[in-house]
Amino acid sequence: MSEIVEMVKYKLRRIRDLATPRYMQWLLIQRFCSGATLTVQLDRDITIQYLPTGNVSRDLYLGQIEDDVVEFLKWYLRPGMVAMDIGANIGIYSLLIAKYVGASGSVHAFEPTPRTFEQLCANYELNGFTCVQLNQLAVADKSGTSTFYLYNQCGMNSMRRQDWVGKPLEQIVVETISLDEYVLAKNLQRVDLLKIDVEGAELTVFKGARSLLCSLNPPVVVCEFADKTTRNFGYQTASLRDYLESLGYQLFRWNSESGRLVPEPIRPNYEIYANLVCIK
Repeated sequence: MSEIVEMVKYKLRRIRDLATPRYMQWLLIQRFCSGATLTVQLDRDITIQYLPTGNVSRDLYLGQIEDDVVEFLKWYLRPGMVAMDIGANIGIYSLLIAKYVGASGSVHAFEPTPRTFEQLCANYELNGFTCVQLNQLAVADKSGTSTFYLYNQCGMNSMRRQDWVGKPLEQIVVETISLDEYVLAKNLQRVDLLKIDVEGAELTVFKGARSLLCSLNPPVVVCEFADKTTRNFGYQTASLRDYLESLGYQLFRWNSESGRLVPEPIRPNYEIYANLVCIK
């Protein structure tokens, strides 16, 4: 019953958000100025430049970035921490993380889509952060290569076809690496945070990070749970929970009203995506 209520609330929010003059402006910009570069300020002093194409750009223009994730990052991160952003896109959360961990910390961002990676690099140069390592790689369970499908909505690019999005614009081959291999290669002594949004490849990422997740000081994980993306990889989000819990993790959700983490109940599925916080 709670899932039905959440679905109805989500649909009503979407209708409310889209029936606004701001959204009408977005449609006009997307239709007639698709090559224009737009600029937005995040958290008062972070500048993001982006092209008006796809779902990520739309959400930026409408001011609909995920507040629960931003609030948790600001609450948890401290100067000197080490974080990884897997599926960094144009750098929205990587830049926020870089601000919160400061020059004494470090951020390792991964984005395999060539054009999106260019935008990611441009946004880092624009903001002048020195604590960031940018990697044009897809994170998987091992090093190698993978087919990668590109969509008009760049936030949906994935190592598997996402048929619910539509027909892919292009199919390319990208280089892959596992987090365990990356940690060894970079000689990282610890990782404090993993933020993961990889359109269904989350379980693959976790399987390639088993040593890291089982280390003496395992990272806190912020991960998207969405069955519509995991189905294309042949599993359900319940398998994500099972895998993480088998390693000793517990799942929480950030409650914006209380400013606290609350335990996440067992759910049969996540037809509406959720960003969960996983702590050991």
